Amino acid sequence: MKGVLAIFQGKVQGVGFRFTVCRLAQRFSITGYVKNLANGTVEIQAFGQEEDLKTFLDLIQTQTPGQIEDVIVSPLDGKSSYKEFTAL
Repeated sequence: MKGVLAIFQGKVQGVGFRFTVCRLAQRFSITGYVKNLANGTVEIQAFGQEEDLKTFLDLIQTQTPGQIEDVIVSPLDGKSSYKEFTAL
C-alpha cells in the first residue's frame, strides 16, 4: 500500500470538489481524507494500491468541479490508519 499527500490549488473550494473526490476514492477503495485549508487550497491524504492512486489523482484533475491550477503531490511514508475516505 502506498500513500500520497496532494495539495490542489485553484478554484477548488465551494464547488463540490470534496464530494466528488470522496466518490472517486470509494470507487478505488482508497482510504484517507480530503479537507479545505484556510489558504483556499484543498489537501488530500490518500492510501491505496499504487496504480489505483495514480488513476485516482488523474481522475481528480479531469472529473472534479472547479478549476485546478496546480497540484503538488508528495509520497507519504508509513501505514494508513484510515479505514475509509472522508471529507473533513
